[in-house]
Amino acid sequence: MIVRVSKPAFNLREKISELDKPTGIKGSELLKSNTIQEARDLIGAGRKNLIINGNFDVWQRGTSFSSFNSMRYTADRWLQYAAGSSTITATQQTFTVGQIEVPGNPKYYYRMDNTPDDGTSWLELFYRIEDVTRFSDVPVTLSFWMRANKYQVEKEIRLTQNFGVGGSSTVSVLSPRFTIPTYWQKYEFTFDLPSVAGKTINADNFLQIHWYSPDVVAANTYYDIAQVQLEYGRVATPFEERPYAEEFNLCERFYQLYGGLGNASGDHGTSGYNGGNTDGFHAYPGWAWSDSSAATRILLRQRMRETPDADIIGTISSSPTTGQYGIYGGGSNAWQNPGSWDIQDVNDHSFRITANSYSTFGTGKAVGFYMYPGAGITVDAEFPTSYTP
Repeated sequence: MIVRVSKPAFNLREKISELDKPTGIKGSELLKSNTIQEARDLIGAGRKNLIINGNFDVWQRGTSFSSFNSMRYTADRWLQYAAGSSTITATQQTFTVGQIEVPGNPKYYYRMDNTPDDGTSWLELFYRIEDVTRFSDVPVTLSFWMRANKYQVEKEIRLTQNFGVGGSSTVSVLSPRFTIPTYWQKYEFTFDLPSVAGKTINADNFLQIHWYSPDVVAANTYYDIAQVQLEYGRVATPFEERPYAEEFNLCERFYQLYGGLGNASGDHGTSGYNGGNTDGFHAYPGWAWSDSSAATRILLRQRMRETPDADIIGTISSSPTTGQYGIYGGGSNAWQNPGSWDIQDVNDHSFRITANSYSTFGTGKAVGFYMYPGAGITVDAEFPTSYTP
């Protein structure tokens, strides 16, 4: 008896090649992943959100800014615009713990409010990312959550390549017009950014994100915004949750506080420089080179974006307390009658405080530069606050 067995033809070389694939367990999981986010999670891809403080966790300058009519920084890295005739308030708002409208259980969101404005405000929000060359001939996707207390129409977003002081003219790409409901809604917009080839690129160049209203906003209106993310590519992935310590460190490349300003949460306080600050005094050792002059050098916690502006906050005193600063020590080993403090020799990683017009330091003596809660130094390396739509 003859038994015939038949089997469909196959390519032996291809079958062997498949058996030899060194995929491993993780490789197999990666091949089976259904979304970009799953693939990112499996391979531990690097940071994706190009926005620093997109979760609005860090507010070193304060947590409430009211009745201003200019362009100013509010939450770290965020610029709020208010026209000269407007009454604008920008505040840190807190999510209800356990809410489910915005995923990830974020702690804070940002509110811009024109109450009780007369209907002449624009409610424009800006964000600037350093180094415009990173955004040459690439697609990027912006995602965020937003709501308003009144239904809004005809809003848009502009992404603008700004080539710095005296550089080439700006180039903008606009989003489609969109509406804002009275409940939290997620938005996703992809922008194809043009090449920067041939452009003149100078200092203070950046990519700008601009939330814009072509018309004035009606009186007594506020917008809320949360979880802002910009990433390369055409797909909006879930919001990246960075550890608070990492986010705060990223913010300090642009703005830092020293002395009795700020606190462990990064908040500057609801009362400006004299609220929400660290308790006790903060002393920096110095040395007197004459009876009348002494100095100390403060090393910054990290190098800043550029040589910063450093300003002294508070009042000088011979017996400092809250909101004041002064010098102790010297030949008399006591509080010194005040002269004046100046900040000199500033660079991107340190600055010097010089005390002048004193009288009893004693040449070669040690002194302490003391700053009490509400007094200290602001160190600012942010982009200029000029309005550039």
